[in-house]
Amino acid sequence: MVVPPQYSGLKEVSMEAVRARLRLLYHFSDLMYSSWRLLNLSPNNQSCTSHYNAGTWGIVQGQLRPLLAPRVYTLPMVRSIGKTMVQGKNYGPQITVKRISTRGRKCKPIFVQIARQVVKLNASDLRLPSRAWKVKLVGEGADDAGGVFDDTITEMCQELETGVVDLLIPSPNATAEVGYNRDR
Repeated sequence: MVVPPQYSGLKEVSMEAVRARLRLLYHFSDLMYSSWRLLNLSPNNQSCTSHYNAGTWGIVQGQLRPLLAPRVYTLPMVRSIGKTMVQGKNYGPQITVKRISTRGRKCKPIFVQIARQVVKLNASDLRLPSRAWKVKLVGEGADDAGGVFDDTITEMCQELETGVVDLLIPSPNATAEVGYNRDR
């Protein structure tokens, strides 16, 4: 196996040592995952003077975050969001989307159509575990049992990525077509 060029600091390290380090990081992440509730993650109540909370301070400030698996450092946020969700409803309010152009008039991007309707809704109506809204397609015979919602979300993302909706700007690497992270 060859170490990718972006990890030049690992070129002199044996593959077995790299694997051992990775296993250690996964084990550390698993320990953090099972015990994160015991840590004080509130930055207002932290003082870095004690050596007992130096590790917690490193997590809060972000220095240790790159060592953790994504499922670990996103867990507090996911749990907090989960507690704000409305349980017992499968979908929220109905959103109307027109994908088919009529009489030669071009339709507005799906992102724009949905954004104009969602911004008028009560935020608490959108806090659902699965679909935030139900999609009704104008002029199409589709009933949204989940697939239409997924399709419209996919189309919204494509509109953002391709520049149909001029909301995001390309990264310098994407503009120059060089290096890594061209999609960010």
